[in-house]
Amino acid sequence: MHPLKKWLKHKATPAVAAFAIKYLLRILISTCKFHQQGLERLIEHAKKAPCILVLWHNRIVPIIDFMRRYDNLTGSSFFAIFVSKSRDGEILSRIIESFDRGKSIRVAHYARNEALREAIKELKRKKYILVYTPDGPRGPKYSMKPGIFLAAKESGADLFPLNWHCESYWELDSWDNLRIPKPFSTIHVDIGDPLTIADNHFSQNQLEEALKT
Repeated sequence: MHPLKKWLKHKATPAVAAFAIKYLLRILISTCKFHQQGLERLIEHAKKAPCILVLWHNRIVPIIDFMRRYDNLTGSSFFAIFVSKSRDGEILSRIIESFDRGKSIRVAHYARNEALREAIKELKRKKYILVYTPDGPRGPKYSMKPGIFLAAKESGADLFPLNWHCESYWELDSWDNLRIPKPFSTIHVDIGDPLTIADNHFSQNQLEEALKT
């Protein structure tokens, strides 16, 4: 194990680890360029109805800083992200909550119903754009769990698939093979057309296709 990774995982407190990771990632991502499409449509939609932004768990790293960088577009929108109640989850939660308009929803891996109730409650308030990783918080990778469809149906939220790609990135040895863009990359972020669960033509395959790696 790399000495820095070992220190962050076993020696540093969650608060210290979160501080270190946040600023290391901010420095790294600050060297990158973003090209995006679809964010304006998402934000306009969120002013009128609840929304769920859907992406795979291994795509989460640049998205928080992406939202911060496009602060002029996101306006007063708040973003809530599901985070596990593990030690790694606590570190991620601290990073998310350090941003002005970020909120983490802590949930145990086995407490799926609790997570759904919390998601539906937040969506019905129309206060947050819910950022949801359908294969999280612990996998298996790219395995879509049905909870997202129940949350969308009960709250009336539309699903906005998000994917990003860049020419060069690191892929970690974690359950999801977490992807981290390399310095000076150009990150292309694509937020797709909204998918409505109430639509009789909707299928899970549509969402999986939109999230294709």
